[in-house]
Amino acid sequence: MIINFDSDLPIDIGSITKILSGGRKTSGLSQKSLDQVTILSKTAKKLFHPRVVYDIFDKNELPPLPYFKEADQVALSVCTIGEELPNKVVSLFKEGKLVEGTILDAIGSIAADALADKINAKINEFASKNSLQTTLRYSPGYCSWALNGQSVIFDLLSVDSIKVTLTESCLMVPVKSVSFAVNIGLNVSKSNWENRCRTCRKICGYRRYDYE
Repeated sequence: MIINFDSDLPIDIGSITKILSGGRKTSGLSQKSLDQVTILSKTAKKLFHPRVVYDIFDKNELPPLPYFKEADQVALSVCTIGEELPNKVVSLFKEGKLVEGTILDAIGSIAADALADKINAKINEFASKNSLQTTLRYSPGYCSWALNGQSVIFDLLSVDSIKVTLTESCLMVPVKSVSFAVNIGLNVSKSNWENRCRTCRKICGYRRYDYE
């Protein structure tokens, strides 16, 4: 399924400052930087061109990989906010506007993740209507799923339709794109995937949970 969204993606200022401060709860950013975050968050929306492709597969349609072992079905998706924002970031860096470029880059990451959240919600809704459970979404390049796992997702989805490609090293272009899987089944919500972020001891700007 291919979806084109409007550009009004929710941008959480706290999430942006969290990325910029490396995951610390207190951002440590100057008031000037915080003001720039607010201003750029508003203007950045003109640079969003959200596009999504996703589908839900029975497990027997997928390669026999350990990531899918616990699932009855697996939802796969690729989301992108397009190339205009990343191109603007490159331009800002070339102009020596490093602060603005760094902030806009963080905004792009949050926007791409917000787009993934929207699709994740649709997948969860599908599962709930069918009395099924879902895991947290997980992506190639994270946890134990190697980055070359991108090819599994790209081979199964019509990714050309949303103008996202892979480099030889399996990085996505445009760079502000997200690929992910969600396991679906009768008893998957207590899976290892569900707890992976809770048990990780690293501090990063993308943590979903505080330490337990």
